[in-house]
Amino acid sequence: MFITGEGAENGTTIAQAIPFKLVGNGEYEIFTKLEAGKNISLQIVNRQMVVYSIPKIKPR
Repeated sequence: MFITGEGAENGTTIAQAIPFKLVGNGEYEIFTKLEAGKNISLQIVNRQMVVYSIPKIKPR
């Protein structure tokens, strides 16, 4: 699983997407900086690529 997008630390380039770390059975973690007001996507690659987009991140 990878994170990418305008609001992600490494931007929108798929080749620079930041990988999640598998920490348990179906559990992943990531430590990264996200930018408020920008879009991010979770890229899940397993036989086929599935993209989940998270709308603009709102600051607290």
